[in-house]
Amino acid sequence: MAGAHWFRFYDEALNDPKVQTLDLMTFKIWVNCLCLASANGKNNGELGTLHHVSFALRETESTVSSAFHALLDRGLIVTENETFHIPKWAKRQYKSDISTDRVRKHRKRYRNVPETPPDTDTDTEKNKEKVNQKERRRKNVQKAESPVVEGLDAETWETWVAYRAQIKKPIKPPSVPAAQKQMAKFADRQREVVEHSIANGYQGLFAPNEKPNGKPKPNGNDMSHSFAGSTADAKPGESMEAYQRRKEAEQRRAQSETGDYQWVNRE
Repeated sequence: MAGAHWFRFYDEALNDPKVQTLDLMTFKIWVNCLCLASANGKNNGELGTLHHVSFALRETESTVSSAFHALLDRGLIVTENETFHIPKWAKRQYKSDISTDRVRKHRKRYRNVPETPPDTDTDTEKNKEKVNQKERRRKNVQKAESPVVEGLDAETWETWVAYRAQIKKPIKPPSVPAAQKQMAKFADRQREVVEHSIANGYQGLFAPNEKPNGKPKPNGNDMSHSFAGSTADAKPGESMEAYQRRKEAEQRRAQSETGDYQWVNRE
């Protein structure tokens, strides 16, 4: 019950003749008077006048008066100027028993304590690190978005920046000018170069006729990369790899016709 008080009731009443010889109604009124003394909050055992006590206990004044005569005779209540008191109340009920101040301090101390237990330090640190990484990537993308080099295809540049962020290799702000200049050099082939580099999973920009090491890819008409000059049955412009595949296929067909299966393992 909100605002309820408690008081000390000593077990010596069980063996106290003054209490145990009371009739049931008088005993009931005495116990209710203890509750009334506690409820007044003055810590002096005051009950009030006969009229006040009768009203508080929901009893007639004659019933309470009869009970008070017995209680007065046993010293279980006292009267002063028509006001009744429980004797020695302050001696038996301590001021420290009033818990209002203690409860207020306790609630203030734990007011900001969360309802659920906090995450462990390890989990918290990991979560913070993930958030920081995402924030860094977002800032890097933002800083790399605006073109600053003349001739740069802004839309193609944004595509490249988003791709680098997606593969977790964002373009760092200090590298933006150089990266934009590199892209601008491809002039009207910027879109083609970017699409080619993304399709091959490159981290850098490479034209379709270039390898990631910067060297041009071998051209089919370049005889230095074919067997045409050293192999009699090589087709014109046929590369070494194409020639080897064709010869292996011819060998398998021949073995299939003779039933002699000796597969050739390519290195």
